[in-house]
Order: sequence, then C-alpha cells, then structure tokens
Amino acid sequence: MIKSRIISHTIFKRFLLLYFAYLSPSLLFPSTISGYVADVETGETIIGVNVIVEGTELGASTDINGFFVVTGIPEGNITLRFSHIAYEEKRENVDLGAKNIFLETVLLVPTMLEGEAIEVVANRGNIIKTETDIASFQADPVILREVPQLGKDVFELVKYSPSVTIGDEFSPLYNVRGSDPSENLVQLDGMTIYNPQHLFGYGAIFNPLMIKNIEMLVGGFDAEYGGRNASILYLTSREGHQSEVHGEFRPSISGFVGAVEFPAGKGTAMLSGRFTSDIVTRVIMGMGNLWADFNGSYQRNFGDTRVKLSAFFARDYIDFDAARYAFYYDIPELRDYSVGNRTNALNRAFGLRTRSILTPKLVLETHVYGSAFDVDNQTFLRVVVEDTINNIDVTLMNETDMQNTISDVTLKANFSYFTFWSQTVKVGFESNDYRFSNRASLQFTEGVKTRDSAQLLSFFIQDQVQLGPLLAKAGIRSARFFPEIGWRMEPRISSSLRLGNITVKTAWGQYRQYLSSMNTADVEVTPQSVDYYYPLKGMTPLFSEHTIVGVESKVSDRLELTVTGYLKDLPTLYRYDFGNTRQAILTHQALLEQGKGRARGVETMLRGEVGRLSGWVAYAYSVAERSFPGFQNGDWYLADGDQTHSFKSLLMLKVTPDITASTTLQLTSGFPKTFETGWVSKYTYDPVTNLMGEFFQYLTPAKNNVRFPTRMFLELGWKKKLRAGFGYRLSEYLGATDSYLTWTVQNILFLRRNPMGYFYIPEYGYYGYGILSLPIVSAGYSIKF
Repeated sequence: MIKSRIISHTIFKRFLLLYFAYLSPSLLFPSTISGYVADVETGETIIGVNVIVEGTELGASTDINGFFVVTGIPEGNITLRFSHIAYEEKRENVDLGAKNIFLETVLLVPTMLEGEAIEVVANRGNIIKTETDIASFQADPVILREVPQLGKDVFELVKYSPSVTIGDEFSPLYNVRGSDPSENLVQLDGMTIYNPQHLFGYGAIFNPLMIKNIEMLVGGFDAEYGGRNASILYLTSREGHQSEVHGEFRPSISGFVGAVEFPAGKGTAMLSGRFTSDIVTRVIMGMGNLWADFNGSYQRNFGDTRVKLSAFFARDYIDFDAARYAFYYDIPELRDYSVGNRTNALNRAFGLRTRSILTPKLVLETHVYGSAFDVDNQTFLRVVVEDTINNIDVTLMNETDMQNTISDVTLKANFSYFTFWSQTVKVGFESNDYRFSNRASLQFTEGVKTRDSAQLLSFFIQDQVQLGPLLAKAGIRSARFFPEIGWRMEPRISSSLRLGNITVKTAWGQYRQYLSSMNTADVEVTPQSVDYYYPLKGMTPLFSEHTIVGVESKVSDRLELTVTGYLKDLPTLYRYDFGNTRQAILTHQALLEQGKGRARGVETMLRGEVGRLSGWVAYAYSVAERSFPGFQNGDWYLADGDQTHSFKSLLMLKVTPDITASTTLQLTSGFPKTFETGWVSKYTYDPVTNLMGEFFQYLTPAKNNVRFPTRMFLELGWKKKLRAGFGYRLSEYLGATDSYLTWTVQNILFLRRNPMGYFYIPEYGYYGYGILSLPIVSAGYSIKF
C-alpha cells in the first residue's frame, strides 16, 4: 500500500512537472519582446505591422496603438523582421539573454508611392479586412478621400457593410443586425459620443481628415466593451506630425473642411474643423442653418508612458419651414400652411488617456473623459384647408417639442498581461456617472422638464490564448446600475480556427444595455434624427444574446471570401407609447411598454484586389421581428429596420497613377411601413395649468403592414491629382505639396424613383410618392500641404 502510494505520488509529481512545462513554455523560453512601431517621418504609430522572429514561427502584429508583444522567445541573439506593404521591410538584431526587453519605438521608412490612389490599393493588402474577431472589420479612412460620392462621411461608408440597414434614407440613424439605432455605441479615441451625427441627413460629425483608423464590431465583441447591445464603431484620431506642419484644406462656397498636424513642444498635435451653411436657404429664404464640428488632440511621451488629450465639439442649428418654398408652387386648396422644424443641438467631449508599459509583459491603460449632448427639437405642421361647402376653414395641427440632455463622466482602467502561448489576460473596470434632463411636449400639452441621474459600475476579465492555429477567447463582464442592488453577469466566448486557407470562427455572448431612447418616428413631423436618452432605472435592462458562426477563405493572395450566419435573441425591449396621458409623460417608466425581438441572417462578402480593381461586394439575407402586447395582441411583426435582401458594392479602379475611378451601388429590399387608415383624437385636461391637450391615435389594420418597393442607388466618382493648370499653380503658390480635383455623379438611376413615403386616400387606397431627381454632377477641389 505504502509502495503504491509512493509510486503514485512520484507519477503525480512528474505529471505536474510535465504539465506545467507544457503549459508554460516561458519556463524554458522566458523572454518577451514588446514595443511600438511608427512612421519615421511623421512619428505616427502604424497598425497591422507583422513582427516575426526569424527562424521560428513566433510573431505578432501591431494593434490599434501600434503596439506589439512577442512571448516565449528562446534566449540569445535573435533577429526581428518588421514588414508592412506600405513600408520598407526592416530587420533588427536583439540580444535577449534571459530577460524581457521593451524596444520603445521601431521606425519604418514609407515606400515610394505615386499618389494616394496607389496607396489606397496597397495599404494593408485589403481596403476592408477582418481581424481576429468574428464580427469586425477595419476600413482605411483614406477611402473617404478617394471615393468622393461618400461625401467624406463615416456613416456613408458604414452603410456599405452588409450588417447595416437604414430605415429612413433622410435620417442618419442606422440599424445593425435587427437591433434599434440606440443600441449602437460610437467612440472617438475611447470617448463615447452621444448622437454622433449632424441632423437631418448631413452625416457623421467626424472630419475624415482627422481619422486614423475605423473599426466596427457588429456583434460578438469582447468583455471589455459594455453598455450597448448591437454594435461598436471605434474611431481613432491622428496623432500629429513630429517634425513638420502638414495638412489638407477644402474650401467651398458653403463652408470649409480642413485639418493640420504639427509638432508641439515635446509632443505632437492635430487640429481639424468643418463648417457648412447653405447660403441659398439662409439668405434668400431666411432659414438659418449651420453644421459645424471641430476636433483636437495632443500626444506626448513621458518615459514609457504615452499621454493623449482629445477634444471634440459639434454644433447644429436648423430653422426650416417648407412654406417658405411657396413661390415655387401654388396649391389653391391650402390657404395657410407651415411645416418643418427648429432645432438646436450641441455636442462636446474632452478626455485624457494614458498607456504605460510597466514591464515588457504588463501594460496599464487609464482613461478619464466627459461627454455631453443637448438638443431642443421642435417640429410643426399647420395646414388650413378651405371647406367651400360649409364655408368654414379646417385646421390640421401637429406640434412637438422634444428636449433632451445627457452628460457622462467616465473613469476606466485596465491591465493587460502577456504570458505564455501568446496568451493575454486583461482585467479592468469602468465607472459612468450619468445626468439626464428630458421634456416631451406633444400637441397642445405643456411638457414638464424632469431630471435624473444614475451610475453604472462594471468590471471585466478576459483571457485570450493562441495554440497554433486555434485562437480562443473567454471573458465575463459584471455590471451594477445604481441605485439597484444586484450585479448582472455577461459571459462571452469566441474562437478562431485556421485550417489552411480556411478559417472557422464562432462567437457567443450576452449583452445588457442600461440606457434607452425614445422612438419619436411616429409623432414628430420630420424624420427622427436624434436619440433622446433616458435611464432604465428600476427596470430590467435591454438584453440580447448573440450566436455567430463564420467561415473565411483565401481565394488568392489578395482576395478573400467570408460567409457569416447569426442568430440574435432580444428577450427584453421597450417602446415608447406616446398615446398615454400627459401625466405619464412626466415619468418615462409609465410610457414604456416591454416587448421582445429576434433577428437572424446570413452575410457574405468578397473583398480585396484584382489587378487595378479593389474594394468589395456583399450580399445579406436577414429577418428582424418584434412583439409588443400593444400591437396585434402580441403577435410577431417585422421590425422597422428589417431588410430581407441587400446587395452592396464599393469598387475603385486605379486608371492611372494620378486617377482613381470609383462606383458605389446599393440594391436593397424596401423597409416595412405602417400605413394608417385614419386617426382618432384623444384629449386630456390638466387642472393645475388649466390646459387642454390633444393626441392623435392612429388607426391601422396592422403594424408594418406594407413594405416599400426595392431601393436602388448607383453613384460614380472620379479623383485626379493635378499636375498642370490653374488648380496646380494655385497649390504651388500656396506652398502645398499636392492638389486634387474630384467629380461625383449622383442619381444615375434617376428614371427609377425610390419612394419617400405613402398617403392613404380612401378613394384610391395606399398611394406612394417619390421625387424624380435628375442626375447631379458636382466637383470639388482640395490641397494638401
């Protein structure tokens, strides 16, 4: 007995020794190398640089910060090879000994590229490419400058993702895989930006000239990210130039777009701005309007710590009344009418971010920022119709005044520890301190302003391990929404298995959201352009569960095909019921109706380069549904953002080294729409203010009972680098390095009208209307210095 125990004990000890030796190559190969990779001319860190230990299979690539870590390296002299398609390859010899080494910054020399058109095709191999995450892609911001029909707008680029649908083409809000627009998180340099769009179709509030990187996660994202259920759009601003002043400026008769990078003391800085105001409507018709946004950043190194200050400001003002267009047409039946909106919006954010290399294996990141958004949006409709039979005037009126303020002070920090097996363990916390102010005035009812506050505290831990061709992630996020008592868990797992030229990816996760937004599309006269935020205090948070499976295949060295299927369960959703009483407006909870949703779909994308042609084509099949007790006895109906079929493409052709031609195409199913057969008025009376209120309650046979016809959008673009002529001589006179001329042709399929809306006419039924827009040709000029 004793002998067998001794033998068993000896075998067990040997097993443990072998086990830990197997699990911890660092016991045999203890060394780790980490550092940053940057452009030798600008000092800007470079994303996607391959770092390989020659003679081994060890390696890594630089992340969004230009940072890399290679672990498990045998001690002694080694050679690191740094390669990127837009830079000259570099080799660096390192004597490791038995220690870990931080290389600080490795500088790469750019290759000689004849113009940006070639740079677009060459950079990163693909214009848009997936990373290790199953549901993410990166888009090079240079696309916004090379494809003029995108209007230099981030959201216009996002529309060409197969995961994105747009319920109203005149609204900047977008849906991702069957979720509502308020479930999308947008961050600039890690700062949450609320309502990151200019009002009424004027696009994102981010200047493309200041953007360094664009990455969008459309599901299955890591435990580090919380607070949203649908997607994360993560934008990184440029860091500035370390030795010279460089920038770009684009003037026009309605405003300007510009950005400049320059050295600032011992650091680097970037400033950018855009200002637009339509002179015709402002001067001739007396309708004030402006759209403006400004960004700034400053970065400096203090030893092994990088500090970045980021600032953001945006301002919108619109005073629109369609009656002022009256001199264009005459409607005898209308004696008096007024329809439009008056909107004021202000957006700002300021943050301080640090990244410290404590050891070559341990990185600490901290971030503190404040972000706030204010809006006062008034919409109105007043039509006086003359009744010649009864000799009286009939007045139809609809007025709303929605006011919303949200402010957020956030503090977050995380540690990243790089261990054996290319393993990364990441732990962190985040604290959000919210303040809210809301007021909803509908029809003739005076809304009362309410104020509220809440705090969201969360912790997360995530472990990522790579075993040869297998990359696996597992993490959990725990959050508490004060003043609630309990903590809610959000587990998440994902994997990526490389089998030759094929990679199989899977992901599953749970997500909770503690903020929601009023859906005012059915009550405001003009299309909803902003989210009006409020906290879900004392209520079950929004909840979603994602299951995703994808396959990626290398068709050639520069051509990749992806197919992704997803199921999304939405067991907890809310909708606003504005048909409630005035008293209910004072408490958001009284206006909320809880429901549920579900979504499923398959997306495929072919992207890369074939000769001089680069870009992507994508197709998606999807179904998104909702169920609320207030609609059709709880039966399932199509969600507002449902789009059954979607075909999209963005292609660029390098005609010559100086000319880039581009085309964008959207061929999509129409969206479901509720067509009302009439309405009934509901009246309320407030004895305190002695005011009478009236609400319209629409009458309809079913929710989203008719679908819009198919929509088609085809546009062409052309960009040419100038080498002669007035534009070239002007840039020379101004001391600029390059100048460019762009052309855009819109509404090419003008003979096919895309419907804008529908009327219900008792004698005819449902009547769709649209605008027959002729092709529009526009030109632009820009200089780069």
